Amino acid sequence: MNGSEDASEDHTSIKAKQLIDLALAEAISSIKLSQISELKRYSGGDNFSRFCERFIEHVHITKISDPKLYLFFLQNVDDETYTILKTVSLSETEKANAHRFCKKYKDTIYNGDDTFSMKNALFDCKQNRSETISEYAYRLREVASIAYCSDSKKADENCLLAFVRGVRDYHTKKKKVTTATLR
Repeated sequence: MNGSEDASEDHTSIKAKQLIDLALAEAISSIKLSQISELKRYSGGDNFSRFCERFIEHVHITKISDPKLYLFFLQNVDDETYTILKTVSLSETEKANAHRFCKKYKDTIYNGDDTFSMKNALFDCKQNRSETISEYAYRLREVASIAYCSDSKKADENCLLAFVRGVRDYHTKKKKVTTATLR
């Protein structure tokens, strides 16, 4: 063999390796995240509003796009919830849009009486003596997400108001009021 044949063989093997690497990269990128990540199933005692948030995040992360996306949602809820939500009327656009059908589903799960009582409960919340600020804030956020299930901006605003009203530490309360006022 002469030098040009060796160079040609080296060039061919480099090209072959590059093609294999490219094919492997394409194969890896074609694996959907939905095949890797798993959505936690909703069970009756869980916070339905929080499940909807997680479902929407899951759809975004996994880039799921399907005209019947609502059926994937319904397959991840318990039987009782499935029975209730299966009867909700959705347009073709709503069936494919997690934000839209989740809003309708939350309105169905949390009818007017539930949200009214949860709004009252939100403003009655006080920080328990043994509760950390983080635990108290989490508890408020859970109640607010149910009370204002269709409006996350109102949930955040009212959660902040309830937090300031119910926090036990004077310095934290003063700091939060000052920070909120500056925004």
